[in-house]
Amino acid sequence: MYDLTDAQLGIKARAHDLTESKLHERAAKHDETEEYPWDTIQDLVDHGFMGMTVPKEYGGPGFGFLETALVIEEVSRACGSTGRIVTEGNMGAIAAIMAFGSEEQKKISAELVLAGDKPALCMTEPEAGSAATAMTTKAVKMDDVYIINGLKHWITGGADVAKLHLVLARVEEDGEDQGIGGFIVVHEGTT
Repeated sequence: MYDLTDAQLGIKARAHDLTESKLHERAAKHDETEEYPWDTIQDLVDHGFMGMTVPKEYGGPGFGFLETALVIEEVSRACGSTGRIVTEGNMGAIAAIMAFGSEEQKKISAELVLAGDKPALCMTEPEAGSAATAMTTKAVKMDDVYIINGLKHWITGGADVAKLHLVLARVEEDGEDQGIGGFIVVHEGTT
């Protein structure tokens, strides 16, 4: 067992207050209308709950997964879908980009997530499921760009609402399979 720090208790209390003041009330409405909860996303951004794990050098607070889990736990009491949004805005695709992306990729991704984008992880395929070894989507290098060709489904994070997509594909260079790589695709119309 461990004790939470004062800072962690403060994060948990802020998440609890948001849950009690707004999220409980909205959860049923969003379930009934099946509309994406943009108002809730804005509240999450305003409270600093999107991009919590983004390092300080990229404009984030640089919190760890424990602080994020405290927020997920609190908001999930009102709405499991909102808990999932917080998860996707702090872990998964954004964590992979922060760990393995270039400086430019990290900056662009951090900016989008801190503004409320819920990044999408594009891994699952119709014939392969989530088995990366069976993935058939290919990224073929042509000159200085990669051409991605394949089909993804069950997009984690929602392809229809995300601006930032981390697409996993088999990388092919000079006709040779180089293994699986991740490609950041920003939805058209964003900067």
